[in-house]
Amino acid sequence: MEIFVSASGTLIADLAVLGTVQRNSIQPDHIRSAIKGMFPDQWLPTTGVVDAAVERAVLAGHLLIYYPGSQETMIGTTDAGRAQFRSLLLTDPGDALSPSVRALEAMQFCFLDLTDASTTRKVLNRIRRRTKQRLTALRQRTQKCPHAGRYASLWISMETRRLETSAQLINLICSDVEYEVQDAASAGAIS
Repeated sequence: MEIFVSASGTLIADLAVLGTVQRNSIQPDHIRSAIKGMFPDQWLPTTGVVDAAVERAVLAGHLLIYYPGSQETMIGTTDAGRAQFRSLLLTDPGDALSPSVRALEAMQFCFLDLTDASTTRKVLNRIRRRTKQRLTALRQRTQKCPHAGRYASLWISMETRRLETSAQLINLICSDVEYEVQDAASAGAIS
C-alpha cells in the first residue's frame, strides 16, 4: 500500500538516514558525509538536519546507537527501522513536481537495491507512471507555447528527450524486475 504525503525535508532526511544504515552499521560522521553527498544538486541538508533525523529515528526505535569499541560510536538499524525504511520507500509524494519531490524520487530510486522485489516493483511502477504523465503534460504544454523560437524549441527538445530517456530506462528496469519476480515465484513453487 502506498501512502500519499508531501515530500517534506523531514521525510527526505528520514529516508536518507534509514537508507544509509540499511546494509551496515555506520559511524555518525560517515552518515553525515554520505547523506550530504547523495544529491547535492537537489537536496543538500545541513549537519543539524541529518543529526535531527538520526535523533528522531533513535527515539522512534528505528535506529540503535551502540559502542563496539571503547572510542567508537556506531549506528545500526532495527527491525522497526527496516519496516519504516520500506514504508518511506513506498511513500507517494503525489503529482506535484518540485525540487523536494525530485529529491525524494531520486533517493527512493537509488535505495531500491536495499529492498525486496515487491517494494521495488511498486516504486518503479509509480515512477514509471509519473514519468509518462510528466512527458504527456510537457507535450500538452508545449503545444500551447506562444513562442516557438530557437531557444524555447531547444529547451522543449532537451526536456522532452530527458523525459523520454527516463521513461525508456525505467521501462527496461521494470521489465528486469518483473522477470526477477516471476523467476523467484517459479523457484518458490518448485521448492
